[in-house]
Amino acid sequence: MPYAPTFFFYSPRYTDWLRAQIPQQLQRWQTPEACLLAWYNTDKKQLTSTVRASFGGIEATTHANFATHQYLYGQLLDWAKAQGATQIKVVLPPECYAPNVAWQAEILRELGFELLYQDLNFHWEITPEPVQTRWSGQARWKLSKSQRMGWTVTRVSNPDLAKTYDFILASRARKGFELSMSQADFVAQCTQFPHDYQVFEVRNAAGELLANAVTLAVSEQVLYVFYTADAPQARALSPVLLLHAGIYAYAQAQGFGYLDLGTASLQGIVNEGVAHFKQTALGARPTPKYTFLKKLV
Repeated sequence: MPYAPTFFFYSPRYTDWLRAQIPQQLQRWQTPEACLLAWYNTDKKQLTSTVRASFGGIEATTHANFATHQYLYGQLLDWAKAQGATQIKVVLPPECYAPNVAWQAEILRELGFELLYQDLNFHWEITPEPVQTRWSGQARWKLSKSQRMGWTVTRVSNPDLAKTYDFILASRARKGFELSMSQADFVAQCTQFPHDYQVFEVRNAAGELLANAVTLAVSEQVLYVFYTADAPQARALSPVLLLHAGIYAYAQAQGFGYLDLGTASLQGIVNEGVAHFKQTALGARPTPKYTFLKKLV
């Protein structure tokens, strides 16, 4: 029996839906212990491990050995060459997702892939204690003051996804960043998978929206903070602190093992302010996230 993937990005319910949304060809290689997916753009003749996903690469059980990983990447490379592909790009997950990341990086280098860039990802391991026990004193003070002022964090059961997106878009624009998805794609994806994507909001006592986040249950073990945003008038007390405390409490209640806070870099360029906030203020653990590229012509 071929391996049945558990990551959301690899699941047939997601990939089958996505195939109907985009003009790319899905390829899947599987063994009883592992699977590897790739999307082929026939116009550009480019193969990539990620489409509307934060990572790709091999998902495997702990029983999958090094040779199995070599076999799957060999199949990927042989198929790409047979199609006349011009390049292959593979984005590996952060280490908190899988113990086989180091193996994959080693194999890709052996096959002639170059490290395109190394991003800096952050995560928390979920424990029974409140997450703020890991935070800096200043972060805990801001959280306490915001709660005394009547700020609350809630998981929104029926969010207005267009307004959620617009709030995030405006926040990113103020900081000079773009979003990876259009509003139409964001709304369609969250609507199609309402149990996987969740929206969290922080509001003040008057009901004004101060911050929001979108999370994705990537697996039974990992909850991923997909997007976050805040309002400029509330930044002095960092409403994202209360936001993350609420998301962490939700992750505890749901039995997740890790909360992925995402990267503090873009294509290998570290945002020092974001990295300092996640590591020093929030006490999150940094791990590398690799993107490899192999040009075939």
